[in-house]
Amino acid sequence: MHTPTSPSALPPPDPHVVTLARQCLEEIDSLVDEWAEYVGPLRASYSDLVSPQEFRDSAWQAFEVLLRTVAQLPVPEHIAGVSERVGEQRARQGVPLDALLQAARVDFRVVWAALVRRAGDGGKAQLVNSAYYVWEAVERHVSAS
Repeated sequence: MHTPTSPSALPPPDPHVVTLARQCLEEIDSLVDEWAEYVGPLRASYSDLVSPQEFRDSAWQAFEVLLRTVAQLPVPEHIAGVSERVGEQRARQGVPLDALLQAARVDFRVVWAALVRRAGDGGKAQLVNSAYYVWEAVERHVSAS
């Protein structure tokens, strides 16, 4: 297992945010559905290059890595390198880099919205205080794509 690391200059996320991310892990399918709706227009330019199942499977793995990172859980080795693998594979398939990066950055929007929904009014302050941690997890994913 790969244990996610956080930049030493930044404090860990609030424990409440860790709990919210763990709850989101239980609903990855619905998050992938939401993400697929957002990226549908981006995917149109290369939909004939990547099968719908391959597209969904790689998104599922990416969300698992992101949520496990925010939840401070170990990342199984078989998905730890998903960002690099998908980036390399999409390049071989001829997917435009800009489209790939735009789709990967939508991950933040979807994860953030899921965390906000679960935080409720009382937990939003902790969530805002840990926004940097969620953003860093997504940026590490995007940079590796």
